[in-house]
Amino acid sequence: MIKTILIFLVLAAIYYVLYINGYLLFNNKKALTFVGSKRGNKASFSACTGTIKRVVKFDADKICKVTLDCRLSKGEMSVSLLDSSKQEIINLTSTNKTAAVNVEKGKRYYLVFGFKSASGDYELKWE
Repeated sequence: MIKTILIFLVLAAIYYVLYINGYLLFNNKKALTFVGSKRGNKASFSACTGTIKRVVKFDADKICKVTLDCRLSKGEMSVSLLDSSKQEIINLTSTNKTAAVNVEKGKRYYLVFGFKSASGDYELKWE
């Protein structure tokens, strides 16, 4: 019993370290189909509802231009960037597709994709 608990705690710690460093994402969505890229910057989906959350870190202090190129046949989609205290910095939608954000090197940010009965595809571009 104790061995099982220790194994669970070690695995939970590994998952947490992977998530905090941006190598693991959390999916809380349902969809008929969802095919995304490894980096999460592109995906095609149908009948998708829910959220995807991941941690992002930047290699330098800079101002980033973020563009959401989404083509939806139905539903709604949004992309939010949250700071380390989980306050929304930007929110991109099919009508508000571009924003500029000042990011800091090494600081943790959270990228949250939201879907409401959405079908289509997206590409998120960082400049």
